[in-house]
Amino acid sequence: FHLAPPLLAKKDPVTGLPIDRTPGLNDREPDTCHAADYQSLIGQTEAEVRAAGIPRPTRMVTPTSIIDQERYDSFRINFHTDVAGRIYKLTCG
Repeated sequence: FHLAPPLLAKKDPVTGLPIDRTPGLNDREPDTCHAADYQSLIGQTEAEVRAAGIPRPTRMVTPTSIIDQERYDSFRINFHTDVAGRIYKLTCG
């Protein structure tokens, strides 16, 4: 019987607090990227999002974007844009 080595502690890049790394349980927790803090950017453009100086990783997702799940990052905020380039939704990943 062999036990897997303990998971390395990962810290939230903004708060510095440890993150529970239990596989499968926390991969997509609600709002791990604190997207709720940036809801005021809905309706804005990419330039306005960049000017906001967000201290977390961000990604712009256009209607033609392909989302690579292999590079999923629960701390990254995804800004989804419509065909006019306006933010309509925020997600973590």
